[in-house]
Amino acid sequence: METGIMLYIGCKVDVYEQIRTLKEIGISRTFINAKYPELDRVLAAIREAGIVCDTLHAEYNCSDGGERFHMDDLSREGTAGDKMVARIMRNIDKCAEHHIPVIVIHPSNQAPETAINEIAKARYVALGDYAREKGVTVAFENVIYTQNLEYIMSWVPDAKFCWDCGHEWSRLKGEPPMPLFGKRLAALHIHDNFLTHDKHMIPFTGKIDFENVGKQLAESGFDGTMMLEIMYGSNEENSLEPTYRDYAIKAKQAAQRLIGIVQRYRA
Repeated sequence: METGIMLYIGCKVDVYEQIRTLKEIGISRTFINAKYPELDRVLAAIREAGIVCDTLHAEYNCSDGGERFHMDDLSREGTAGDKMVARIMRNIDKCAEHHIPVIVIHPSNQAPETAINEIAKARYVALGDYAREKGVTVAFENVIYTQNLEYIMSWVPDAKFCWDCGHEWSRLKGEPPMPLFGKRLAALHIHDNFLTHDKHMIPFTGKIDFENVGKQLAESGFDGTMMLEIMYGSNEENSLEPTYRDYAIKAKQAAQRLIGIVQRYRA
C-alpha cells in the first residue's frame, strides 16, 4: 500500500507549498476537493510534481447566484436538488478531463425517512449513469446514516465505497459500514478524533481504535492508497507541529504504522 495525504483547501499553508512538501517527503498520492477555486491549475501542479491524484472529492455544499444547495436537496422537489446534481456532474467532467479515476460523493446527512425516496433515487441513478458514461468510478462515502448508504449502493450497483473512519467513530448511526461494503472499497479517508466530533487529526493522536481499522482493512482485501484526510491548522490538535513539513512527516509515519497493522493481519 502507498501513503497519500490530501491537499487541504483551508490550510494556512499555500496549496502549492503543500504539493512541494509532499513531493519532498516522498508522498506520491493525494486528493483534493473539487470546490477549490483554481482546480485546473492545482491539478496540473500535482501532475508536474509526479504525484497521482487518486480521487476528486465532489462538492456537497454549494451556492450559485445567492442560492444555496446541498446534497440533502437531492431528496426534495425543486431546482436546488437539480443544481446539486448538475454541479456533481461538472465535478465528474473534471475527473474525466484530468484522468482522475474516482469521484468521492457524500450522501445526504438527513435521517433515512427524509433522505430516501423516489426523488433521491432518480437523482443518484442519474449521477451513476453519467459517471459511467464518462468512464469515472463513483465511490459513496459513509457520513452519518448507514441506511442511506445501503439504499444508494443498491440504486447504483456498480458504485464503490469510500470508508471514512473518522465519520464512523464520531457520527455513526446504524450498522458499521465496512462489513457491508468492504469488498467494494475503492478509497479511504483516514483520520483521528476523540470520538465526539470530526477533527481530521493525524492517526494515533486521538481515540479511534486503529488496530480495529487495520484489521478491517486487512479483511477487505483493499490494497489501494492509505489516504489521510487530515487538516493542518483547522483546530488546536492539528496545529501542534511547528511546520507543515513536520506535520506531514508525522502523518506519513502514522500512515506507515497503520499499513504495518494491515500487513500483520494479512500475514
